[in-house]
Amino acid sequence: MRRHLPLAALTGLLLLTACSGGGGGTSKTAALPGDTPSPSGVGASATPDASTSPSAAASASASASAVGAGCASGGVPAGAVSRPTIDVDGDGRPDTLWLSSKQGVRRTGITTAAGTTFGTTVRSASPVAASVLAARPAPGGPVDLLVDDGRSVQVLVVAGCSVQQLLNPQGTPYVFDLGNRYGTGTGVGCLGPAGAGLTGLQANGTDGTSYSIKRTSVVQQGNRAHNGAMDTLRATQSRDAKLIASAQTVTCGDQTIERDGVHEPQS
Repeated sequence: MRRHLPLAALTGLLLLTACSGGGGGTSKTAALPGDTPSPSGVGASATPDASTSPSAAASASASASAVGAGCASGGVPAGAVSRPTIDVDGDGRPDTLWLSSKQGVRRTGITTAAGTTFGTTVRSASPVAASVLAARPAPGGPVDLLVDDGRSVQVLVVAGCSVQQLLNPQGTPYVFDLGNRYGTGTGVGCLGPAGAGLTGLQANGTDGTSYSIKRTSVVQQGNRAHNGAMDTLRATQSRDAKLIASAQTVTCGDQTIERDGVHEPQS
């Protein structure tokens, strides 16, 4: 599991860049997960035993809509780190996820097997190398790019030939906590109490052997999202080591950001 190191505060909204044009915006602060200032204050709805609860999300679906006309043709940007990823545009072929960093400016995006490239600029004050995982949290749903900077996870939604910032109901970035930096989360997954879908995870343990894992399902509609159902799983290190570990990183089904993501080189 990649260790998350303390970073400077996340600032700024991701600048949206479509293949046929660009847009932008500003953000007051790095938002806490979901649609409330303090999602940790919401009570858990259930406390099932971890051994009776699913621990892997549904596999990614290839039913996403095809990338629209007007997307720019071209390959992976020069100097970017890249790797094959899931089928983003629904043509049945793996696409390519990439991440670049030039003079302190990070960009991430997708190059499809057909040769279409689109991406966006990632604004962050973090000096630590970032990682990105492309995932489809719910079958038939949108593809999300989960950007992990070691302190939090931003969510970028692939829509047509653009990559858009996922926003909460207040219009600020929907950002997941990592390592309980804000006291609200330790990881991100794709299976929660409401079933397959983007899920915030918080593993709490005091003795290193027994944990409670709070899961918050995210209701995602386009580039808007809000907190949904919540529950808490009981887990022990001897029986549920994999579940505990996955609650402290970024995963989606059998994908992990460590194995399936792209990683910015350490400076």
